[in-house]
Amino acid sequence: MAEAPYIWLGPRWYAWLEFGPGGSHAAFERLADRLCGEFGGARAESLPNPADEGKEYLYLRFGRAELLLMRRDGWTGLGAFYPDVPLVLRVGAAFGASRRGWRWPLYWAWGRLVGHRKTPNQSLE
Repeated sequence: MAEAPYIWLGPRWYAWLEFGPGGSHAAFERLADRLCGEFGGARAESLPNPADEGKEYLYLRFGRAELLLMRRDGWTGLGAFYPDVPLVLRVGAAFGASRRGWRWPLYWAWGRLVGHRKTPNQSLE
């Protein structure tokens, strides 16, 4: 049984949208096409590996945002730095992803307190 997609918020507010197990090269390509088509993205830079058991990476640009689509060890994920987490949340919603991890309440509190333009590691000046 396949695991449902989820978004994990990690250290330094880096987010990963994990699509779950599976993920052949062909599925990776279809996912990249879907992301670009539905969210107005473009392929930026890639490190392809057509072998189904291989690792591959693809940077996708959505306006100023740049997300990393990665396939490795049978998993496919989409990663983003703090400023682009709202985009990952939008993409995750389209895929029915839940949020995991203890940092989400802190993320929402930080956003209400100072906005999502600055990271928690930046000065408030």
